[in-house]
Amino acid sequence: MKKNIPTVTEVIQFLRSVPRRSSLFKKMDLRELSIIRADLTSVLETRINQQEQNDLDEKERLSKIQHHLSLLKQDGIAPDELIKAKKRPSVGPVQSYRVHGQLIHYKGVGKYPRVLKEIIDREGKDGLKQYEANED
Repeated sequence: MKKNIPTVTEVIQFLRSVPRRSSLFKKMDLRELSIIRADLTSVLETRINQQEQNDLDEKERLSKIQHHLSLLKQDGIAPDELIKAKKRPSVGPVQSYRVHGQLIHYKGVGKYPRVLKEIIDREGKDGLKQYEANED
């Protein structure tokens, strides 16, 4: 018969309940409790050290940012000047076609509208020239 081993999430959910946790610890012998305490102490120290290191790294990063901002201000450069607005890709003029009395616009990017695609499949790209509409 196959044993049903609980997942880490299930164990954590179980240990979140104070009565269950207390009951579990009361049923364990001293040796098991001391092993768990040693493991917890080790993991806790490691995590605290990592958190302290992360805090120091973040303080150092913020300090560098402030230093560079002050250098920019001394040179008369506003931080906003460094950020340029993203340009949209240049798109050629909108092309208009009149097919069966219907005016169809194509921006020159992406997929062709279905009607134009059918013409290209049937007559080739050069076939579109006869459908071009001149808007005056």
